[in-house]
Amino acid sequence: MPYDEQLQYYNRQELKTGDGETLNIVHPGIINTNQGPDFLNAKIKVNNTFWAGSIELHVLSSDWNSHHHSTDKNYGNIILHVVWQNDINVQESFPVLELQSLVSKILLKKFNELHQLNLPIYIGASRKRFLTDFAIPRGSLEPKDRDIATSIISSYVALNGAWAVRVHDVSANSAAVKIMNLVKET
Repeated sequence: MPYDEQLQYYNRQELKTGDGETLNIVHPGIINTNQGPDFLNAKIKVNNTFWAGSIELHVLSSDWNSHHHSTDKNYGNIILHVVWQNDINVQESFPVLELQSLVSKILLKKFNELHQLNLPIYIGASRKRFLTDFAIPRGSLEPKDRDIATSIISSYVALNGAWAVRVHDVSANSAAVKIMNLVKET
């Protein structure tokens, strides 16, 4: 989220958790380039209580369950779950921040222009949700069979200025980006 924090394209004033508690993001943390939560060493304040730990990002809050994070020790220090849509209560001890109502429609309409601002763009092309909404008809391919499509999207956004791409199969996507760079250079 570095670009929208700097551009103030979402309403950062009077943030509320899914339970209606006052939320202040003191420090968003650093991007995790390894397995586990998306941001590490973050600091937040919920009402009058300070929390320190990791932040996880998802399109839907239900992605927490579908990714089996509650049984993965890498996710044991989550202090905030940031989601586009809070579609279910995942029954965890950390607060949820829903962005859907906070993000300006201008940001979504001008996404292609963000690259020109020389700010980092972080893409998470989910093989479950993003690819289905983008190009693959529902039910035509199981998520586990969408790795080639994910590699194509990863290569495309990497070659078009994305600072980082979050994927499940790092080696396959890395190889795809390297191949596309070679093709681009010839």
